[in-house]
Amino acid sequence: MKIKRQQFQMGFFQMLFLASLIFMSSFVYADELIELEFGNEALDEYKTYPLEEGYVYESLDEKIVTIKENLLIANRFGDTKLIVKQNDEIIKEIEVVVYFVGDELTPWSAATINRPYISGYPDKTFRPKNFMTRAEVATVFAELLQLEHHDTVSFMDLNESHWGYESIQSVIEQEVMLPRSKDEFFPDAYITRAEMATIICKFAYMKSLELSGDIKTEISDINVDDVFYLDVHKMINVHLMTLEGSKFLPEAFIKREDVIRMINEITCRKIESISQQNFLDVTMKNDNYLQIYAASKYTP
Repeated sequence: MKIKRQQFQMGFFQMLFLASLIFMSSFVYADELIELEFGNEALDEYKTYPLEEGYVYESLDEKIVTIKENLLIANRFGDTKLIVKQNDEIIKEIEVVVYFVGDELTPWSAATINRPYISGYPDKTFRPKNFMTRAEVATVFAELLQLEHHDTVSFMDLNESHWGYESIQSVIEQEVMLPRSKDEFFPDAYITRAEMATIICKFAYMKSLELSGDIKTEISDINVDDVFYLDVHKMINVHLMTLEGSKFLPEAFIKREDVIRMINEITCRKIESISQQNFLDVTMKNDNYLQIYAASKYTP
């Protein structure tokens, strides 16, 4: 009887061990931590990390780290994960932390703005998935830059009854935005990605920020004759805007939530949890939930 019991116990533990192996193999395991540096005092040897050959690597946040020829490159401070694949299967995840070293917090630190710069609609919605209009963008940047206008420019499609009239006049006077034609501003048309790139570059210039216009990436759907050519490359260089494959899609429109996210970054907006909900259509299910609320309130 004892022998049978011992045999049963051994068989049970063997099955338990095998089951645990199968259970564990179903999980992606985390490997060692990779630590990098970024900033004006970061050492060159800590700005990059050589990756082992024979694997495919994917950065979960290319604003923080990018991969080029099996070299992991720090782009800004923060933490993310590196996905490692072999034969199209994820075999592990590696934690990546980029430490800031120096006295400049971000390339945009001189443009820090704490006051709210956007509000919702009268029906208490924000409509984050709507495309943003040129008049809305004009109002945002007039607020960010605290612009006033002294001269009045006449456009066939704009009169004093338009809700964005004053802001549009001020951004035109300061050349933050340009009309689409000699006689028309198109206030209610959607802003394009190319226009947004130019506006952000103008904002950076007015805040005395130097952005590199080096041609580091080949972009197939813009050319050197385009007036926004260098502006687009500047946005790609600072990872504020991204490509789809090799295309920038200059004429595509931008959602309100995406414009907010970009502006929060260039103004070093403090993103933190909130205690109350202000917009009926912005809930925690929205990926840019905190970004939207940060834009619409004072941040210390």
